[in-house]
Amino acid sequence: MASTKLTQLAIDKLKPPETGRIELHDKVLPGFGLRLGPGGGVWFILYRHDGKQRRFTIGPLAEIDKLEEARARARKLFDDLGRGIDPAAARDVPPPAPAPEPLTVRGLVEEFITRYAKPKNRSWKTTERNLQLHVVPTWGERRADGITRADGLKLFDELRTKMGPGSNRVLAAAKKCFAWAAENDLIPVNPLTSLRQRRELETVRERVLSDAEMRMVWRAADAVGGVTSGYIKLLVLLGQRRGEIAGLRWADIDADYKLLQRGGSTVDCPLIRLPGSRTKNKRGHTIPLPAHVCELLDAIPRAEDASYIFTTRGDAAISGFSKLKSALDAKIAELARKDAEETGAKPMALAAWNLHDLRRTAASGMDRLGVPESVISDLLNHSAKGITRGVYIQRDRIEEKLAALTAWADHVAKTVARNDEVTS
Repeated sequence: MASTKLTQLAIDKLKPPETGRIELHDKVLPGFGLRLGPGGGVWFILYRHDGKQRRFTIGPLAEIDKLEEARARARKLFDDLGRGIDPAAARDVPPPAPAPEPLTVRGLVEEFITRYAKPKNRSWKTTERNLQLHVVPTWGERRADGITRADGLKLFDELRTKMGPGSNRVLAAAKKCFAWAAENDLIPVNPLTSLRQRRELETVRERVLSDAEMRMVWRAADAVGGVTSGYIKLLVLLGQRRGEIAGLRWADIDADYKLLQRGGSTVDCPLIRLPGSRTKNKRGHTIPLPAHVCELLDAIPRAEDASYIFTTRGDAAISGFSKLKSALDAKIAELARKDAEETGAKPMALAAWNLHDLRRTAASGMDRLGVPESVISDLLNHSAKGITRGVYIQRDRIEEKLAALTAWADHVAKTVARNDEVTS
């Protein structure tokens, strides 16, 4: 095998053959050489390893155009061979897989909502909102496995100062999220496991709207119009949970039901029948509809293909309660200003309230009207207490419910029809 002393000048003058291949072997570094073909040249080394002659390509001439650089790479390979490292074997070993990007708290929250909360929790949107608004802004870009108990104490002490009782809901959501991550080996341990909710922050809500406030809410619902009007009025008149009323379907109304009264006569009594799958306590619920409610429902436009009573699309129930409540509050403030301008009195101001307060207002109003507590409890679909009431007495008490809701609806109708301010 002929060898020659390779020089940079000679390399620069080389021209690839039109056909075939030629090899130039270096006298300066035996085993190192350059092979030229029609497509260009490549640097290589020849060596023996485990008794076999082998060839290893260093790289193309087009990329390594300096002789000394190619020689230096060849010397490094020969040095490796001297230490028992076969460059061809090392080349055949696949490179290690890149380490996965560390899971951030933002990524953990997204996985938790997608993989756990959405499939298993009907209130997953509330959970997502609590985490995205109050946890992700502080911890979002940090590694999920780097969060410590001290971090949790600091964050939730700050949230308690800002949010009061609401911080307990955020803590519950965060603890569930990190517990799920630990159970699924996304993090080694749940750093929040020993954090406790502050029960002293939890106070039973006692907000009941006065008749004057209820009248203002009713007027505002009328002014906002659309599906908001009927929805808010039904919350006032029936005292049911906001989600259950929002999800009402036309098919839930039994318009042909006949109520057999105690005297033996029957009267038309349309009903709302809610299956247990759509109630909070998983128990079916029957709500008789007094005349005022029937008139309200009859006035709601119904498209032929609409499934839901309160909808903007027909194929989905209304949602976005915060937006709806904000529009209602804005209209209340506007009406209060106009009333003040007309009367010269101070504008009426409603203390903080929420949609659930309408349920409490209806229950308290029926209590003032003398409705028995057990009937009110049945109307609210609270879980029955005691084995006798909960297991053995199984009747809907339609007549008692209808009497209670009729008395309440009559009171509401008189209240909202008054022109002067009513106080309870």
